[in-house]
Amino acid sequence: MKIKLTDIKTNQSGTINEVIDNPLITKLFEFGLLPGASLKVVNIAPFNGPISILVENTRVALRQKEAQFILVDC
Repeated sequence: MKIKLTDIKTNQSGTINEVIDNPLITKLFEFGLLPGASLKVVNIAPFNGPISILVENTRVALRQKEAQFILVDC
């Protein structure tokens, strides 16, 4: 089931299914956010703050507007 990264709860894990084309796609790929990579949501800041995720042993913090372009299989 594909859902947006913004819809995943803290401590949930999944696999990136797709990164929707957007102006930051190159930067997301450089961070290791590639289709097939496993991730875990570490923390979600309150008031629509950043989402902290662990991707293949690398911690990455994304703004909500960036995270909405990442589709995850849970």
